[in-house]
Amino acid sequence: MNDFVPAIALAVLALAVLVITWVIRSARARKAARAREAAALGFRPMAPPDPDVVGRIAALHRRSPGQALDVRELWRQERGSQTLYLFDLVDRSAQDAGPTAERAIAVVSAALHLPRFSLLPRIEGEGMLGALGNLLLERFATPAGEPLAFPSSPAFERRYTLAAADEQAARRFFTAERLAGLGETRFWMVEGENDTLTLHTLDLDLARGRRKAPDLAERLRAAERAAALFADAPV
Repeated sequence: MNDFVPAIALAVLALAVLVITWVIRSARARKAARAREAAALGFRPMAPPDPDVVGRIAALHRRSPGQALDVRELWRQERGSQTLYLFDLVDRSAQDAGPTAERAIAVVSAALHLPRFSLLPRIEGEGMLGALGNLLLERFATPAGEPLAFPSSPAFERRYTLAAADEQAARRFFTAERLAGLGETRFWMVEGENDTLTLHTLDLDLARGRRKAPDLAERLRAAERAAALFADAPV
């Protein structure tokens, strides 16, 4: 019996080494694939990251003064008068320190004059599950202030909750046309202030009730659409 103990220990050690090696290789392959996808869409890595951009993105997503957010995997793309950034956001103050947003996009543009706001998607449909899902989204997302009601824009209200730090400024900015445009979209999560907005999407496979892999090209088109929808309207 004692002769089997070293053999078992060696087998366990070998298995652990194999698992660790597989995890490392998988992570490297995933990182390389992400880099190829970003480069194919015109992004270039920022090394070192711009501290001003990092600060802007973190400030838009910080829920409390003590929340420690890291902006990682920062990539940049210049498009005329606007600059786009691709990034991951990690909450170091959370117990699991997992990604808060993965492959999100920020747009910095002189054509943006945004009030401080948070746009949160709503799960459409009636029932307890939908109500609970919307409550959790509002609770754990990053609202900029109190939620605002827009009863004259039912299509928008079915799909989004808008929270703002300054209600009057938000109501001036979010005109009926903008609300109608947002009502034609789904699952956007947007933070905005001054010349900067960030966009992440809640990627759900509604047919199967689960998350799906983010489509970076689709998310980039959504960010471009958001920037165009919000452009050129000083508040």
